Amino acid sequence: MRAREEAPRITQWLLRLTRLERDAFAEVAANPDNTVIALATVVVASFLCGLGSWLWWALQFDYDHGRVLVRTLFMGTILQVGAWLLWVYVTYQVLTLGFNLRVSFYPLARALGIAFAPMGLTIAMALAPLAVPLAVIPIVLTALASQVAVESVSRAGMPRALLANLGGFVTFALTLGILANVSEVRDIGGVAPGLFFFALD
Repeated sequence: MRAREEAPRITQWLLRLTRLERDAFAEVAANPDNTVIALATVVVASFLCGLGSWLWWALQFDYDHGRVLVRTLFMGTILQVGAWLLWVYVTYQVLTLGFNLRVSFYPLARALGIAFAPMGLTIAMALAPLAVPLAVIPIVLTALASQVAVESVSRAGMPRALLANLGGFVTFALTLGILANVSEVRDIGGVAPGLFFFALD
């Protein structure tokens, strides 16, 4: 009975997040019980990123499926979660040290964790002819959602929240870009998932 009562509330909450409502992100951030949910969102989204790049490989080539599976799916998932933590940390440092704002780390991490959900759409990059745009769009959506999340938690205002989030995102992107060149398979991609699987050179 309780589950039936909770379902509409959860659905409404998810719809509010989809509409990028600041209050919805603030509610997520304020509740410590959402920490596990936020982290699980990052892990699942990262796994789907890796699955997308592995499926792209599997549909393109008849060799090295196992090597790519280990690198982009398993190692890539773990390393992208680590890169996301860097995103949160840098954003937090810019807000607190750079702009001298009072922001708590864990609420910020919870909001940014939920905002990372669109990255899971990267699985669609398995459609080879449209792989690049289908991998870029989730990154853009995630960056947009994370901007709303930072604004909702920090109350920093658009310019400062944008600079803080940009600092975190650039760190995230550069980290994964470097990992794309680590332990490459056939000089195509390394230990990163999704679009970041592809080597820079």
